[in-house]
Amino acid sequence: MIKKFSTIIGVLAIAFSLQNCQNLDRPELGDYPKDNANLPEGNLRFFIPFDKQHEQLRFQFAEELSGYPSYMPDKTISSTEGISSKGYKGSISAHLNYLNPNDFVKKAQSFSVSYWMKHAPTTTNAEFIFSIPSSNGHWTKGTLMLMKESTANGIAVKFIIVDKDNKDTWLTWEGANSVAPVGFFDNQWHHCVFVYDAATSALTFYKDGVKVGTEKKWGTHGAVNMDPTKVTGFKLGGPSGADSWMKSWNGSLDQFRLYASALSSAEIQDLYNGKK
Repeated sequence: MIKKFSTIIGVLAIAFSLQNCQNLDRPELGDYPKDNANLPEGNLRFFIPFDKQHEQLRFQFAEELSGYPSYMPDKTISSTEGISSKGYKGSISAHLNYLNPNDFVKKAQSFSVSYWMKHAPTTTNAEFIFSIPSSNGHWTKGTLMLMKESTANGIAVKFIIVDKDNKDTWLTWEGANSVAPVGFFDNQWHHCVFVYDAATSALTFYKDGVKVGTEKKWGTHGAVNMDPTKVTGFKLGGPSGADSWMKSWNGSLDQFRLYASALSSAEIQDLYNGKK
């Protein structure tokens, strides 16, 4: 009886020890047992200010509405002086991963993406501002993504959207319509907003409060209709796929926002003037 009791105690001790080891090995995943955030109302559905007060970087970079931190950042990623308090300093070899973009994909029919960026004059291939990975089977392994690339014509800006039926579009400012690097990729902070309006099926690009070139049309597609059931995360400063030309953002970012609405010119000016 004593021997049997000792054996039981030993088994329990080993199990307790293993549980403690698991807790020590994976502390960064403890904040994501399930997605049950109580999100506020409004068109702003995802927001990273990058300036939370915390000793750990992943909590400094927490998403504002859900309160969820990023997953453990690579050591090549750091905090930097932003346009408003602190910002994100990216790396060519790494990016930030989040649980998801909250309910942005579910709610967005029209949408807007707003952020501040700072980058040196050239990129290393196509560098991604963000991507929303998906198990939709599309070759990009995503449903929404934005990249910028330095070319002989200037800075090419490319937006890819994939709907729930895997119909996709590239809405781009490239070739003769590329953006001049002067006043854009110059190691200074610049405000960027992309507005997709379902009523016109058009994507408009604003830099520092001013419309860039002409809007880009997705035919008569209308609402974006992405598939929220297949979203597998959110990548800040990184691609959804792993093709050799897909690179992480090797610059800085601040005040990253996703809206489930088409922002007006007045709302864009407010973000720009307020350094939001």
